[in-house]
Amino acid sequence: MEALIWLIGLGMAGAMLFGLVGVALGEPELRPYQQETLKPFLTTDDSMYDVEVVGESNYQSALDEIAGGKKPESQKIVTIARLRPEPTNRHDPNAVKVLIDSHLVGYIPRGEAAKLKNIIESMEDAGYALTCPAKIVGGWKRGLFGMDQGDYGVRLDLPSKADVKRQFKDFLKEQKSAPTQEDQ
Repeated sequence: MEALIWLIGLGMAGAMLFGLVGVALGEPELRPYQQETLKPFLTTDDSMYDVEVVGESNYQSALDEIAGGKKPESQKIVTIARLRPEPTNRHDPNAVKVLIDSHLVGYIPRGEAAKLKNIIESMEDAGYALTCPAKIVGGWKRGLFGMDQGDYGVRLDLPSKADVKRQFKDFLKEQKSAPTQEDQ
């Protein structure tokens, strides 16, 4: 029993040391995205969730927190994602990150990002944040000692750039024609 307690203690010390080494090596730390005054603008396509988020393998702990932990069966969680340009991204200056519950969970694919980055920036300049339906899938843990595990994936119900532009333009027209508090 003492040996087991010693091994558990060694494992915890190793995990703490690894965490400190990771921070010392400059690994990015996941931090909740600071809330802004931007109003969400929800765009949607056809509920096909045909845009696969990339890089989500690097954000499994954030997805695990959002999903409430791994379950015996694969999960399908429908939620809302916020898309945000990341011009300082060292891999792609057109990168668009995907945030769910203020957690970075991945990026939209490079080709889609290049098409959408400017419209997202224009929307933010107008005071709106581009959001869309998202589906988190996977995240199972089963079998003896939970040895069979599945990572999470994220898919977006994201329309084309032209459709996003059209939907936003229509939305702004509606906002201008809607009666204000002063009119009532």
